Amino acid sequence: MGFAPFTCALGDSPEVVIPCAATVNISPPDDTVDTNRVRITGTGTITSFGQACGGLTGDQGEPQTVTKRVSFVPDASGTITLHHNPPGLSLLGQADRVISANGYGVYSSDADGWWQEQSYSQDGPNASPTQKGGQLLAVNYYTASQTITIPPHATRAWCRMWGGSGASGTGGSDGALAGYFSGGVGAPGYLEKFLTGLTPGNTLVFTRGNGGTPNASLGVGGNGTASTLASGTQTIGTLTAGGSNGSGSAVYYDGATSVDRSAGGSAGGTASGGDLNRPGQSGSASFYILSGNPTLNFGTGGYNSIGRGVDGVNGPGNAGIPGGLIIFWYNDAVA
Repeated sequence: MGFAPFTCALGDSPEVVIPCAATVNISPPDDTVDTNRVRITGTGTITSFGQACGGLTGDQGEPQTVTKRVSFVPDASGTITLHHNPPGLSLLGQADRVISANGYGVYSSDADGWWQEQSYSQDGPNASPTQKGGQLLAVNYYTASQTITIPPHATRAWCRMWGGSGASGTGGSDGALAGYFSGGVGAPGYLEKFLTGLTPGNTLVFTRGNGGTPNASLGVGGNGTASTLASGTQTIGTLTAGGSNGSGSAVYYDGATSVDRSAGGSAGGTASGGDLNRPGQSGSASFYILSGNPTLNFGTGGYNSIGRGVDGVNGPGNAGIPGGLIIFWYNDAVA
């Protein structure tokens, strides 16, 4: 009785060394690179790692996804440049990477066989062992006005900011049988901005938008104020996420006449300076409806991506909601 021969390898396979070229095929369809470890040497610009497995699929049409660990060893007087070239080669930091000392990256193919960088680090006299090219370093949620210091190694930042919402108007009775109610409050303005060219240790100035204050007596709620992010020692274009206005009150019963009435909601705030500037949704109206038993249906506050407005009331107004800022700090591609 015969057995089909087979081979297996224990431990990690040795690196396959490939010279730098415009296309360095790290996973060709043949078995010339039969390891997950590749070393690229020399000098030049790489625009592609080729299509993983030549774009071949499995028996059921499934993609041949591959992950490779790649070390880069440039010549002593030269550099290896990785060209950010999506979808063929997508790098963390979304920028070309110039490698002048030994570097190490992990790259995975997608369903079409194109390569996505998963991580990158680099040796060298100025490198930090915790420094990763283009990776997320920290996420901070800022809930108070302050001067923000750019963290170590952070050179890019994704900012998400919203303003303060207004307060809803104060309702209730004025003591003369008349009743009042208020509409919903619009959401504040919201923005997103990707900042680049940051210098660790420099500063930005964040002003948090305040929520509006309810009126102590019958009447309109106070307005929310804008959140801003502006230059400190780091120069940026000012980002502004505006606050929304408070909602007003309307009479629903004047002591003599009962009719259907409504109290309109306030408009949402606006935003400027971001890559994405989104106005807040308006608050909805509150309604006094006579059909059947007279009822008050209160308006709701508007929504935005994070911020929202408060609801209408028949009584003391709801205080507005303060703004905020979330920053995702990233490092550039390590050069």
